[in-house]
Amino acid sequence: MENYDANVSVATGQFLNYLNVCGRKLGYPFLLYSNGECGKKLVSSDSKHNAVAKVFMSCGVTEMLQTSAISAVEHDTIEASGGEDFLRYLNKCAPNIGFPFVILTDGRILKSSFLTNEEKKMVVVKVLRAFVNDAKLLGVVEDVSLKEKCEKSDTDEAFLELKAIIDDDDLERFEKLRNFNHQMKMYILTNASQRILIVFLHRCKPNTLNPEEFDLLWSKNNMEELLDAYFRWVSGK
Repeated sequence: MENYDANVSVATGQFLNYLNVCGRKLGYPFLLYSNGECGKKLVSSDSKHNAVAKVFMSCGVTEMLQTSAISAVEHDTIEASGGEDFLRYLNKCAPNIGFPFVILTDGRILKSSFLTNEEKKMVVVKVLRAFVNDAKLLGVVEDVSLKEKCEKSDTDEAFLELKAIIDDDDLERFEKLRNFNHQMKMYILTNASQRILIVFLHRCKPNTLNPEEFDLLWSKNNMEELLDAYFRWVSGK
């Protein structure tokens, strides 16, 4: 498996660059699901695809990578060109060497049980099972993990108080709150009941929701009523 041609080498470089970008968003280690999505949970954001590979670290720009999509590293964008073909290529590796196998920093694909001590330090990805036939490089898909992200990353008193109020659906206490930072807004839009959301939107100053917050508002099941509340406030009606 070490003597693959130049086309496979380029595809390997693109794939490792893709993982570098995802790693900067998620931190290490993270998981690859059978559909090509990356994340931290054991299943994909739609709960339909299990983890099939684990990514341990970023890969530096080696001579092999310099022939591929360096722009992914420089501009923090995902280069998916040829990525689907590469996932199918990984599936084809399995019958020859068997699962699990690993991808090293220099692009080699080897059986994990045959690694030397030096090669073990070079492992970027460990592939445990096959990808689905139509897998694509989907990147990092945001989902309800926003709630977990908020719980783990914020310990200030204001946020903890807000969380308790939202969890208790205590409208009376919510109405006494005054200022909301971005993280608090995201938690409200993700977890609050409809009645608290409507009060929140009536109290928002016109046009203060940023694009990320507004996109989350659009995703709500009761979107029409909530947007109506927001736009009536924005228009001063």
